[in-house]
Amino acid sequence: MDPDLSRQIDLKIDRVNALSIISGYYLVIGGGKIGSKFVEYAEDHGLPFVLVIDIDCKAPASKLGKVFEDRKDLADILDSLNTDTYLRASSPPEENRTVQNTEIYFFCMDSKDIPSLLGYGIPEYIIPAVPSHAAVDIIADFVNLDMDADLIREVSMDKADRDRLDVFQSIVSEFPENIVAGTFPEHGAIFLSYARPGELCPDNCRGQENYCYNFKGEKPKTITSYAREIKQGRPGWVFESRQMGPGIGGIQGRDLKDNLISFMKYVNQLECLPLDADLENRLPFIATTCNCHGILNLLQIGDIS
Repeated sequence: MDPDLSRQIDLKIDRVNALSIISGYYLVIGGGKIGSKFVEYAEDHGLPFVLVIDIDCKAPASKLGKVFEDRKDLADILDSLNTDTYLRASSPPEENRTVQNTEIYFFCMDSKDIPSLLGYGIPEYIIPAVPSHAAVDIIADFVNLDMDADLIREVSMDKADRDRLDVFQSIVSEFPENIVAGTFPEHGAIFLSYARPGELCPDNCRGQENYCYNFKGEKPKTITSYAREIKQGRPGWVFESRQMGPGIGGIQGRDLKDNLISFMKYVNQLECLPLDADLENRLPFIATTCNCHGILNLLQIGDIS
């Protein structure tokens, strides 16, 4: 890796280290059905501050709160957030939470601009409500920000990519067959689930550990546990989607901060390796999981030919 590139990443690590986690701030990525459902949940439970972003300026959630028309207005209110005003951190939202009025805001923006949004502080929770893998997008967009070329890319491959396919299949083989719901090597993606074909989880499911009461099935381990086990032998980062309410999950901001710093440190550790060496090390995975479901994507570090 170029020394200048390594210094750029070091500066980003320092930047993320300096960011505070703003208690009581919930960032919802996507203002459609799921994002709107979270807004209703937030109001019912008195969550302090919710910001919904969506590239569609007329997304349904835009009708549920105050709309920011100007980026400066958004910056001003994010700058004003502090732990004295929104101090309610470190526990699930439904526990030990003082009920108060909920401030709901909507801003029309591309989710690729989330790295700049994080510059004002990291939310207590990030609620992905988009069809893409939000954790992958945030990591890639943050690392690639202000770079001349993309250092991090999502893996895509065809049948001729034998080496990459071997890495992909070796990851698949580490999961029990009964939880592998789908494999898509062309996108470097693995879907994991205890739900079998034809089984549709109800909206009010709480996703208990150990046993599925909806479909009467044993769950020896959570999907999160399986994902964390396989990262013991290969580079991988797991984001746990924590149950916030029936059918609603969120990633803790402290997990995002820790994983982002750890991932960037790992990228810098590859500086001494030639691009054609240790392919598996240059194809780390990012997984977002809960007790019952998960998605895992391979990422590519550097231009591997």
